[in-house]
Amino acid sequence: MSKDYVDRLWQYTCPGATEGCDDPRINPGKDLKLSGLGCKKLLVYVAENDILRPKGLFYKELLRKSGWDGEIEVVDVEGESHCYSVECPTGEKGKEMINRVASFLNQ
Repeated sequence: MSKDYVDRLWQYTCPGATEGCDDPRINPGKDLKLSGLGCKKLLVYVAENDILRPKGLFYKELLRKSGWDGEIEVVDVEGESHCYSVECPTGEKGKEMINRVASFLNQ
């Protein structure tokens, strides 16, 4: 998956958006009000081979720098790409993600 593909897909999903992958609705790092995030814990999943991985990791840094005082858990899944858990939800890593998200929500 390329950045160009994601930009085109975003245009289909959100007609009229001019910023592609940098639209605040797809890139939370572009939201100027991060410090006001209304939750106290956040789970961020990234995959090693995902073109959006750097944005996910950058999001954690932006939250910390914004003054948001919640708890951030980042899970970096080795050897996988974007939507790996959708493509194979019954695989080991797909099940692991479902269990981890469920556990996170039940905390």
